[in-house]
Amino acid sequence: AYVEDGTGRDGLVRSDNRGATWSPTNFPANIAMGGNSDWRWCGERLRVDPINSSYVYFGTRQNGLWRSTDGGMNWAEITSLPYGDNGGKTRNGLPVNAGITFVAISPAGSSGSPARSSTVYAGIMNAGIWRSTDGGDTFEKISALTSGPDMATNIRSMPVQGTVAADGTLYVAYWDSGIFRFRAGTWAEVTPPLNKSWYSRIWVGVAVDPSNSDRIAVTAKGDTPKDILLSTNGGASWTNYGPDAAYSHV
Repeated sequence: AYVEDGTGRDGLVRSDNRGATWSPTNFPANIAMGGNSDWRWCGERLRVDPINSSYVYFGTRQNGLWRSTDGGMNWAEITSLPYGDNGGKTRNGLPVNAGITFVAISPAGSSGSPARSSTVYAGIMNAGIWRSTDGGDTFEKISALTSGPDMATNIRSMPVQGTVAADGTLYVAYWDSGIFRFRAGTWAEVTPPLNKSWYSRIWVGVAVDPSNSDRIAVTAKGDTPKDILLSTNGGASWTNYGPDAAYSHV
């Protein structure tokens, strides 16, 4: 297991005994984490390859995408991606970078030597969605390959959360333009209908059932309580379980 130390004192730490004890990895100590800064809910930025756990990815706020191929002992930046920016967020007059907002790894398909997941995605603030099909060695922007939703407007260049289903389908929450699905090389908008103010339609969370690629849950920011919506058909229709959803902070 790996955890980002948001204070920046220990960088990324690792446990080999299910969390009983933790030890630092050799992740560069001079890279800012910003665990309590704006955009802290973006993610997930830290991912372990589901096929080869020696491969670990971490998307930083200001220093690009990094990868370890030996379980955190050594790290190297993947230089084929941009760094992203602050998405307009400032604090005390200074930009608060979101940078790499999420890393998502497809469990469908392996390649390379040693074998590892073939397809890796990275969401980058104001730079769209990037994809590797060679196990994380190189990345290209998806919109250069398809008519993806982040081509047309600046808004749709603000991905904040992403996850990949068991069949390889990518689901992405864009800050204020909705929920999108990328399947078999094609984008589709699957945003739930919410007849609410703009502020209550800021999409901040997306999750997928690991045993059912069409069963997805999303959540929208805004006035408390927040909306939690579930689709069982890949986003074709939705059931809104919030504000009556039973949930609690953990």
